[in-house]
Amino acid sequence: MTDDFIKKLLEEYKQGAVNADGVAARLQERARRDSFEDLGFAAVDYAREMRQGFPEVVYAAGKTKEQTLTIMERLAANSAKSIMATRADGEIYDFVRQTLPEAKYNAAARIIYLERESAC
Repeated sequence: MTDDFIKKLLEEYKQGAVNADGVAARLQERARRDSFEDLGFAAVDYAREMRQGFPEVVYAAGKTKEQTLTIMERLAANSAKSIMATRADGEIYDFVRQTLPEAKYNAAARIIYLERESAC
């Protein structure tokens, strides 16, 4: 949901073009639509962080390195919290790190992560 969308909706409300119930309905519809993204190979749940306190975790096993990177990039762009991909190997990490140089890897846990503010 963008600032422009919200400002336009508020202006419509102010001018009487939409009532409070209409504003609420449009906000709810927009929030549902913006809460996830279907990438074709995965549906990324951006609202999980708001609901659960931590963004969706990427399960890298069975995904290509390109798919893992794409999901991690989308989550990083839409989250203020740490991002994590599990069941990842060193090859996936090397690929992800080329685009997300702040990514770290724990080989024993097989986790790629972008460490940001505490998720707790």
